[in-house]
Amino acid sequence: MTYKNLMSSDFQDWATPQSFIEWLQIRFNMRFNLDVCATDQTAKVPMYYTPEDDAFQRDWVGHCWMNPPYDNQREWLEYADLSVQGMTARSVWCLIPARTDTKLFHDFIAKRAHTIYLIKGRIGFKRAGIADNSGSTHPSMLVVFKRRAVRGKRTRQRYGPRILLLDVPPQARRGQE
Repeated sequence: MTYKNLMSSDFQDWATPQSFIEWLQIRFNMRFNLDVCATDQTAKVPMYYTPEDDAFQRDWVGHCWMNPPYDNQREWLEYADLSVQGMTARSVWCLIPARTDTKLFHDFIAKRAHTIYLIKGRIGFKRAGIADNSGSTHPSMLVVFKRRAVRGKRTRQRYGPRILLLDVPPQARRGQE
């Protein structure tokens, strides 16, 4: 297996367990109102953008969810940050592989994210036609982009994201749902 294989997948339509999405909404007391990176089979909320909709040509609003394809994560993460800082989205929650040794992590995520949650265990991603216990072969992290706090006329400066640990519910783990 080469390094390229670790950063890619033959398929780009792996679905996040619905139980994980529901748990996040309860845990963080918010509701996702838009899945910006979905298909009709993988959408996590009623309002979603498919590849045909071209999410990069649309406004991301409210609290957004995304499980971006491996093949162009940087573009998705940059647009997430742009949407939040451009005041269209309140927050964008991004589920991506936990690759903390990469240039993407050090040069972009660690500088632009509000919070990074390192996830304990492996998430049980699903794909139509694949056995239920065939979830992720890699660790994941949840990267959250939020608007920078504004106090008066000044924007509060942050010196990097908060990095926290997140223990997901058992039913969202590999081989459990």
